[in-house]
Amino acid sequence: MSFLNSPALWGILGAIGVAVPIIIHLLHQRHRRRTDWAAMELLRRALVVRSGQVKLEDLLLLFLRCLVLALVAFALLRPTLDDQAEGFLGEQRVGMVIAIDASFSMGHGKNDTRMEEAKLRVGDILDTAKDGDPITIVLMGEQTRTLLRGANFDLDSCKEELMKAEVFPERFNLERATVELSDLVDELKASVKECYIVTDAQATDWANFSEEAAGGLENLSQKAKLFIIPVETEGRENLAITDFSYSSGSLGPGGLSRFTAEVRNFGLQTHEGGSIALSVNDRNGTPKSLGPIKPGESRLVDFYPDLDQSGDANLTARLGRQDDSLLIDNQRKASVRIKDRIRILCVDGEPFSGDAPSETFWLKKALELNQFGDDAFIEVKVSDWEELDASSLEEYDLVFLANVEEFDLDSAARPLDSFVRKGGGLVVFGGDRLNLKKYNQVLHGSEVNLLPGELVDFVAFGENSEAQEESGEETSWSLAEPTSSHVLAGLASSLPQDARDTLRFGKTVQVRPDANSTVILSLAGIDTPLVLEKQVELGSVLFFATTADRDWSNLVVHPLFPMLMQQTITHLTNPSSGTVEGNLSPSESNLEPISAESLEEAVASMDAIVIPPETSNLTGIVKDTRKGTEISRTLLILALLIFILQGFLAMTFTKRMTATGDSDLQQSLRKHTVVAARRT
Repeated sequence: MSFLNSPALWGILGAIGVAVPIIIHLLHQRHRRRTDWAAMELLRRALVVRSGQVKLEDLLLLFLRCLVLALVAFALLRPTLDDQAEGFLGEQRVGMVIAIDASFSMGHGKNDTRMEEAKLRVGDILDTAKDGDPITIVLMGEQTRTLLRGANFDLDSCKEELMKAEVFPERFNLERATVELSDLVDELKASVKECYIVTDAQATDWANFSEEAAGGLENLSQKAKLFIIPVETEGRENLAITDFSYSSGSLGPGGLSRFTAEVRNFGLQTHEGGSIALSVNDRNGTPKSLGPIKPGESRLVDFYPDLDQSGDANLTARLGRQDDSLLIDNQRKASVRIKDRIRILCVDGEPFSGDAPSETFWLKKALELNQFGDDAFIEVKVSDWEELDASSLEEYDLVFLANVEEFDLDSAARPLDSFVRKGGGLVVFGGDRLNLKKYNQVLHGSEVNLLPGELVDFVAFGENSEAQEESGEETSWSLAEPTSSHVLAGLASSLPQDARDTLRFGKTVQVRPDANSTVILSLAGIDTPLVLEKQVELGSVLFFATTADRDWSNLVVHPLFPMLMQQTITHLTNPSSGTVEGNLSPSESNLEPISAESLEEAVASMDAIVIPPETSNLTGIVKDTRKGTEISRTLLILALLIFILQGFLAMTFTKRMTATGDSDLQQSLRKHTVVAARRT
């Protein structure tokens, strides 16, 4: 037996209700006043024979009245029996939460989509409901949307709301769905609680769901009978654009930029004859042929759009007419901002002295590469760090710090922090002059936290014995194989291995990266990053653990350096890296479903029922598992009958006590005695 209402709350209230008449009865007995007078002795002898019978009758009435209150309190608990029977003993009220997967993969289908199949299955579920049953219908995507919430079942109203169900350009968030469905189940007041999840059971969602999702499903199965109902349509051919973003190049007047689209075949057959085209601000370009793409294969297509005009550029990569049945993922968008002029401030921590070039000599050349006279859209200004005017930072788009010794918190660190948070880009190069302790206190502290990691120490090649042993006869570190997906790492990856091997590093700043930073490039043979990035609100900070001159490495005279600097300018002045909101999750394009058998294994530890798509007797399965009869109505009827019974007995007992045959005085006294005895 279980209860729909709180046993603690209603049990306490019921106990109080039953105790009240008993307490009143006891208090009445305790405070009865006795007055002896001469005629009372004659009356006492006349009543002594009946007094024992009166007490039994009063106790019986008290018991019946307490029983009435106890039955009412028990009925308010809404007890349910684990029984399928319904009749005079009780009634079966079924509360349903029906959740429909509305992620964009549910739009697949040549004739009938998966969403339309889901609606048919929901219709079968609704056929098992009765008028008055509480029904909740929700759509599940990245978030849950409610069509009906706790509404009394009416078939026409439910079907009308069901017609409004549509597919959203979102992924299916199983973790969030289980939490919200659990809350909706808690709202149901019914003897039977059922939760239905109607989904296309994509393998990406259900084959290896997270611990959070598993816990949510387990909790859900304990609160309600859980049904998982997969739906499917014929075939799963799908060609989709899974990525489209800015790759490299210069985003400025006269610059050449490259955007790359990734096209993937998620189907089971080779796709031939496809094409893809790029449009810029709704100006369509010439389609490019994709060629044959095998199942599971991806194809990268590069575009070089004309972006000479300043302002926002909205780009869309779109597949040509396709014969797959999921069109929503056949396009993807990107956006960039083209600036007429980019102003860069280079802060030199070791100005020119003697015959050696200054700290920013090579850096300035790399930043101004291919910039001539009035046509230059990149303007670089060099400033001595001791003459830095932090109040003028707002005039620049980017700030480069090269071997700057230290910063004052108020005069420099806070203005830099404000500059970055508003969208500025900050690049920091290492060097022997860096006061690492001061840097950590001022730029990696509680008030200003710009650095992507803690600066630990200066490390020169040969100081680490393990690195020296592993490197054999080498006298410096090389660049490790890039593994990051960052655009700067992509530049390094684009170089031949022989070219990367010519990069040599003799000294570095050892950095302990923050959890929210990105390691872009690393050194081989030593566990420390070379280039890191950290997002700080609207802006970004890049840290190079080497110098901007030739003191520690040959990076600045290597062909990779000007490529990195030019790419850094574009990356930091377009922090979104060419992506925009609204692009679909690539995981939803993979239409491969998990089999019903595998789904049953995945939820085997839970009290859940998986109903395969080919099952035609869904309503029968649901009804056979439905148990729970609420007996509140029966208890209330029984309480009413007992209440009538005690009233009838009270009237009968009173009439008998006042029966004729005694004197008028005796009748009057006996009547008042009975009334006093049964006052409770």
